[in-house]
Amino acid sequence: MTNVITDYLPSDTDRFFCYAWYDKLRSNETKFGDRWVFAGIDPTTSCKQRIREQAQTRKDLVDDGSYRMVAIWDVSDIAKEANRFHKHGKIDDYIRKDIGFVKQSEVHSLAWTDLKLRVDAIVSKSTQIN
Repeated sequence: MTNVITDYLPSDTDRFFCYAWYDKLRSNETKFGDRWVFAGIDPTTSCKQRIREQAQTRKDLVDDGSYRMVAIWDVSDIAKEANRFHKHGKIDDYIRKDIGFVKQSEVHSLAWTDLKLRVDAIVSKSTQIN
């Protein structure tokens, strides 16, 4: 996967992250999901693993760069404010309503750059420290 936009390092506490990725053949659709990251685990690696899991039988598309992770966000504070700071807290669904342009389930009818701008704005409005 290329174009990863992140500067997060492992932490001594559990955290909740959201991530965005897209398929090169569908550049106007972006997948937005979440990942609980345990203490001591690299968040970027963990989110990449989740994307690879979601690829199911098409892991080759992850491996060859067709599926590109483009951003991750630490949304732990948002999850705490929303009482969703726990594994399977579905913080992505909580944030999704403010992103809009939902095509189906976790896919948005937005280029990844537009989705990133929207999520950046949502995160910056929270008490989340960037």
